[in-house]
Amino acid sequence: MATKTITITKEAYDNLKAKKQNNESFSQIIQKITKSNSLQDLIGLLNNKQAQELHGFSTTLRKQACYTKPKNKSNKKQTKQVKRK
Repeated sequence: MATKTITITKEAYDNLKAKKQNNESFSQIIQKITKSNSLQDLIGLLNNKQAQELHGFSTTLRKQACYTKPKNKSNKKQTKQVKRK
């Protein structure tokens, strides 16, 4: 396997190191972080109970967002008219 040497900041190194498991290489971590995700990557992430709870929660939030009335019916600023002499 061909390799390349890169230069990264200490902060970037520390961030990568924090994500790294003992048995993983830095290359594996970088590949995980930079790969494109698809919905298939989410399969099996939640068990059925967790998925049902998440579905119920998101449904409730959507309903609240659709039916929430704005506090102020008008976004227009109220101004006073001043009479000039």
